[in-house]
Amino acid sequence: LREFYGPFKAKLDEAHETLQHAKAVMEDAPYECPECGAGTVYRFGKNGRFLSCSRYPDCKYASPIDREGKPLPEQTTDIRCPECQQAAMTKRTGRFGPFLGCANYPECKGIVKLDKKGAVVLPKAAPLTTDIPCPKCESPLYMRDSKRGYWLSCSKFPRCRGRLGFNTLDEPKQQELEKAWRVVDFFELAQLMCRDALDRKESCGAHFREESQTPEGEAQRIDDEYSYVAAWEHKGAGSDHVLHKEQLEFENVEIKERSYK
Repeated sequence: LREFYGPFKAKLDEAHETLQHAKAVMEDAPYECPECGAGTVYRFGKNGRFLSCSRYPDCKYASPIDREGKPLPEQTTDIRCPECQQAAMTKRTGRFGPFLGCANYPECKGIVKLDKKGAVVLPKAAPLTTDIPCPKCESPLYMRDSKRGYWLSCSKFPRCRGRLGFNTLDEPKQQELEKAWRVVDFFELAQLMCRDALDRKESCGAHFREESQTPEGEAQRIDDEYSYVAAWEHKGAGSDHVLHKEQLEFENVEIKERSYK
């Protein structure tokens, strides 16, 4: 042991005095910072080697690099930012893997999660409030659906972590909750359709409003205000839906009113 530790300790002491932490090591790069015009350097971060402005932290420019050290171009998608509704989303990589971030960052901090295959992760359905008391605090239990089936958890989470197995309920109660879960889906969809109809103050197709019709009784559109594709985003139980719009641009087709007579 002495034969090994003697030389080893000498090298260990030398390393403590001479070596630097990997994140503190910088190497000059042959590129110009596109934001401030200064030089760039290679640094090490949580996700490995990357390109950074030499004036950091005064300039926050940073870019991932390929195996040859060349900066990778920003991957812009056709997905509109759900927060600011103005900029497109760009593909980025964080400590939890790839995600989509707003191109207006840091002014806008909108993000969209991606799964392991790079597909957008859809928002989860709101839980169903049941009449079953929590076994720990007696608050109502929430019912949720997952890949493994239905499960019940306390509505006071995270203050209470009470849970109850769905299969522990008797069969009639399971069937009752399963039907309620499906009925809730239909009611939420119906409510959202009504909300969309109230938001769109025009007549269009199957959506007809008495106050928005032609003298002949046909649907009257307002193309200047409602010429867009819309999607409502679910923001969780108790939160209002958010409307996302993508304007339609007609280059080869002229918009006209249609008559069914």
